[in-house]
Amino acid sequence: MTIVDRTEQMVRFARPILWNTDDPESPYSVGGTANIVKLLDEYFILTARHCLDKEAEGLSISDCCIPWRFGDMTSDTIFCHIGEGINFTIKEDEGPFNGVHVDLCIHRLLGPSDSAPALEEGGYLELHPYMEPKINDQILLTGFPKSQQAIDDGARAIKAICTTLQGHIEATRDSYIHKFVSPDLRGLDANGMSGGLITSNFLGNLLLQGLCVQGGRNLEIDFIHFIDGNHLHSMIREAFKALKERLEGSEASG
Repeated sequence: MTIVDRTEQMVRFARPILWNTDDPESPYSVGGTANIVKLLDEYFILTARHCLDKEAEGLSISDCCIPWRFGDMTSDTIFCHIGEGINFTIKEDEGPFNGVHVDLCIHRLLGPSDSAPALEEGGYLELHPYMEPKINDQILLTGFPKSQQAIDDGARAIKAICTTLQGHIEATRDSYIHKFVSPDLRGLDANGMSGGLITSNFLGNLLLQGLCVQGGRNLEIDFIHFIDGNHLHSMIREAFKALKERLEGSEASG
């Protein structure tokens, strides 16, 4: 099912989302996929909004643990220092996607939570101007299905299993939402793929084509909905501008 080896450079932008539980016997819960992206020499965390917005569950962004580096996690793992973010909700209880979480968030990545080397090339996805995939491009979905993450509570360790599937894109009647279709989604509990990125492999370079909005538990379907790349790039640019203006405003007032 994993068609790209989890150690390959090309999908090392993806990270599992963990939460501190304050339970010494079970210190972490896991769910959702985050991604480190780079735009104009700045780094951001890109994911679905409902993956990080857990206020209703009594959790804040300070409880969230996103690994600084791709790979298995131990008690010594360094996490991301997550900065201010911008949220988007595209659909809410309307139309054909009623009940589907169609949202995203973009947070500034301030650096590692502790001393750690800078991210190497391949440890993030560099964003380029949007370009539609070509007919022969390889289309990929990368994420961390919750059912495949093995947590060793005693050792405070997690064997993070990153899954990358190959498929194709099918348009829907909605201008924002399309389907990523793959036979490998059948039989996969995709809960946890929310926030995962759809990319196209263009001459060995990955280009952002969308963001998965909801990973379902229906094992009979072979598709997953995602926000299409054109709209996603527009929202990223909007968030980048807003975050830059907020930063400049706080520096001016300080």
